[in-house]
Amino acid sequence: VTDFQIHARSAILNKKFSPADNRKIPPLKYDFVYRLTRDFPDLTFSSSRDFPDLTFSLNGGVETLWEVQNCFEECAKETEEEGELAGVMIGRAFAANPWGFAVADSLLWGDDDDDDQLSLTRWKVLQQYAKHADYEEALWGTKIRRFILKAIQGLFMGEPNAKKFRIELDRVGGLPKTNPDDKTPLSEYILNAAQTYLSQEVLHRTPMESYQMALEMEERRKQREEEKIKLLSLSSSSDSSIISGDSNNDDGDEKSQISKEWQRRREDDKEELEKAKADGEDMSLMNTYESMLKNESA
Repeated sequence: VTDFQIHARSAILNKKFSPADNRKIPPLKYDFVYRLTRDFPDLTFSSSRDFPDLTFSLNGGVETLWEVQNCFEECAKETEEEGELAGVMIGRAFAANPWGFAVADSLLWGDDDDDDQLSLTRWKVLQQYAKHADYEEALWGTKIRRFILKAIQGLFMGEPNAKKFRIELDRVGGLPKTNPDDKTPLSEYILNAAQTYLSQEVLHRTPMESYQMALEMEERRKQREEEKIKLLSLSSSSDSSIISGDSNNDDGDEKSQISKEWQRRREDDKEELEKAKADGEDMSLMNTYESMLKNESA
C-alpha cells in the first residue's frame, strides 16, 4: 500500500448515530492530518525523501475548490513547510456540483496548457453528452434512460432555473413508460431542456468565469457573517453593561454605527440587484444572493 487517504472526522459507532449524523456531528480535525505529515517524516505518506512512493491525502468535509486550496495552504502553515499533502479527496460535493471543480488542474497544479479545457462551456459538454446518450440508448434501450440523465442532473447547480431543468430531465426519463410510442431522440430532449430553462450566459460561461462568480459570492457571505458576529458581540456587551449598570456610550455608538453601515450595504446591494434587473442583465448566481438578502431581512 502506497496511497493513504485519512478521514479527518472520527465515526461514532453507536446505534443512535446514522451515517448521515456521522457526516455532520463529529468535528473535523484537519490539524491532526496536517500533523501526521510533520511528525512522521519517515512515514510521511507524501514527498518523503526516504519513502518517495508513499502519498498522503486529506478526506472529509471539503465541498468547494477554494476549500481544497485552503487545505493545502493550512497544511504548509501548520507544519511550517515541513509537511505536505499529496491531495484532498472530494466525494459527494463533486458529484453534486462537478462544474465547480472544472478548473482544478489550472488552480491547483498550474496546468494552463489545455486551451480546449479552459474554453469549455456547459453547452459544449451537453452537446457531447447528448450524442453519447443517443449511443447508449440505442445500445441498451430506453430502460437505462434515467441512469443516463442522472449524470447531468448537477451540471447547473446554483444557477437560476436549475431545478426546472432537473424536473424536465426527470419528466423525460419517465417518457418510455408514459409515452412508449415517442421516437424523439434523447439528445434532442436534453438540448431543448437546457435552452428552454437556462440562459445563454449560463450555458456559455467558461469554468473560470463560473469559479470567480462563486468565489465572489462566498466572499460576500463571509463578510456578512463577520458583520453579524461583530454586531452580536457588541449587542451582548452592551446588554451586559446595562445589567451591571455600567453604560458605555462609546460601545453604543460603535454598535449603532456598525448597524447603520450594515443596513446601508444591504440597501446598496438591493439597489444594484434592481438596477441589473431593470437593465435586463442576466442575474445568474446573483439570484441566489437576492434570496440570501431576503432571508436576512426576515
